[in-house]
Amino acid sequence: MAPSQEGPKEEKTGPAKRPVMLDLASYSSGQRLRSLDLSANILTLTWEDGAEVTLPALWFRDNCPCGSCRHEETLERRYLFLDDAPPHLETAELVGEGHLRLRYADGHGADFDAGWLRHHALDLPASLEADPPLWGAEHEIARLSHARVMGSEAGLSEWLGVILRDGLAILEGMPAEPGEMLKVVRRVQEPKPTNFGPTFEVMTHPKPVSSAYTAMGLEPHADLINYAVPPDFQVLACLKNDATGGGSVFVNAHAVAKALSETSPDSFEVLAQTPVEFRFHDETCDIRHQAPVIELDRSGQVRRLRFNNWLRGTLAAPSWRAAAWYAAYAELWALVRDPRFRVTPRLKAGEMVVFDNVRVLHGREAYDPTSGGRHLQGCYLDRDWILSRLRLAERASGQDR
Repeated sequence: MAPSQEGPKEEKTGPAKRPVMLDLASYSSGQRLRSLDLSANILTLTWEDGAEVTLPALWFRDNCPCGSCRHEETLERRYLFLDDAPPHLETAELVGEGHLRLRYADGHGADFDAGWLRHHALDLPASLEADPPLWGAEHEIARLSHARVMGSEAGLSEWLGVILRDGLAILEGMPAEPGEMLKVVRRVQEPKPTNFGPTFEVMTHPKPVSSAYTAMGLEPHADLINYAVPPDFQVLACLKNDATGGGSVFVNAHAVAKALSETSPDSFEVLAQTPVEFRFHDETCDIRHQAPVIELDRSGQVRRLRFNNWLRGTLAAPSWRAAAWYAAYAELWALVRDPRFRVTPRLKAGEMVVFDNVRVLHGREAYDPTSGGRHLQGCYLDRDWILSRLRLAERASGQDR
């Protein structure tokens, strides 16, 4: 790529000019650069509060915000460092309100906003879900206003943030009418389709294809673990709940897994190492997946519990392994039933619960369909879309995720 002589772009923001970084997110940190040191093509930046970062010249060249290096409409990189000679920083200086100006030996130059540098090189926040809270029976489920979520980006941001943080939240004051759930969900995305369709009706069916469509009690479980990638979040909107019984149950799956790892590490290992087939089949589909009940991520941390007694298939294992697996599964099941790890709200008409199908198991008490009606509408959502919509809502209010 030929070197560019294009000067840095700037925008007017009050009395001082800030470099334009071609980044839609907000990245103001309130901290200006205080000093810098350039040595052997390595640049050290120090902010007013003493925070410091050291980076090679290539990092700055790779992130150059000028129109030659980043497309001004797509905001994607145009600079291909593999095709260019290694960049050599010739000068670095502070300009304006503590921002950074660089010049390279080939004549290229760029200005960097101090807040952008602080955010991307030093303060990039950890994931909202890096350390999910291990709440239990004492947890008070967050309740948010339907009107606020529907009426403002700030309300939407608050709601999505709670869902991602706690894995569980209830909206109050929603009209208890068919279709109202979709109005809320479409603030985030279209419902994620599954073999049950884009939405589903949780009520007694004359010919049920799922235990959810009966009046029987449901042991806490995760939905659709017969998929290689089960849905991330589930939405349940209550239209009617007049029957005797039918209370909801939510269990912190991560807290249960942690308890098992501490009390029975051998059982934890058996459930994390033994694959099981999970399956749902009817006249229209036959969806199967093999995976351990305790699913770990690449760092060995608990990702999810594939716990669902209705979808669990036949265990294929030698006798010694099968005996150990059943003993371990029984220990896990007992913890799933342990009141320490669960909350038991009773949904009312006009309330909508959203919960993390990865981190939270859900179930219900049996109910008597002759004593009154019970009708919930449901659908599933993707984590990526929730995170994306949260970032857009925060961007609209001058924040950033």
